[in-house]
Amino acid sequence: MKTTMKMLAAAVSLGVALTAGAVGQTQPAGSLNELLNRVRSDAREASADNAARLREFQASTNSQQATLNTARSTLAQLERQATQLSADFEANQVRIDELDAELRQRQGAFGELFGAARQAAGEFAAMIDQSVTRPSSRVVRTRWKPCPTAGPCRLVRNSTSSRAVSSKR
Repeated sequence: MKTTMKMLAAAVSLGVALTAGAVGQTQPAGSLNELLNRVRSDAREASADNAARLREFQASTNSQQATLNTARSTLAQLERQATQLSADFEANQVRIDELDAELRQRQGAFGELFGAARQAAGEFAAMIDQSVTRPSSRVVRTRWKPCPTAGPCRLVRNSTSSRAVSSKR
C-alpha cells in the first residue's frame, strides 16, 4: 500500500506538472480515479510527443551522418585528385627540365654557327653601308622618281643622277 501511495503521489505530481500550463483548459478532477486517468492520458501524450521528437532527432542525426559521409567521400576524392595532380606536376617539371637541357645543348651546337653567320652578316652590312653612302665616281646610282605626268615612266640612268622621264613627249 505504501508503494501504491508513492506511485499515486508521483503521478499526481507529474499530472500537476504536465497540466500546469493547461490549467485553464481542463476542469479540476472530481475524484482521484479521474485525476489518475488524466495523469495517465497526459503521460501517454507526453510519451508520444517524446517519441515523435526522438524520431525527428534520429532522422536529423541520420541526415547529418549522410551529409558527413558525403563530405568525407568528397574530401577523400579531392585528396586523391590533388595527389595525382601533384604527381603529374612533378613529372611535367622533370620533363621540362630535360627538354630545357636538350634545348641548351642544341643551341650550343648551333650557337657557334649562328654567331659566325651574325658576324659575317654584320661585316657584309657594313660593307654595303659604306658602298651606298660613299659612292665612287664609277658607281652608277639608280633611283625611281615620280613622273610629273600621269603616263608611264621610264628610268633614266646616268653617272651623277637619275631622273624619271615621261614616256609621252
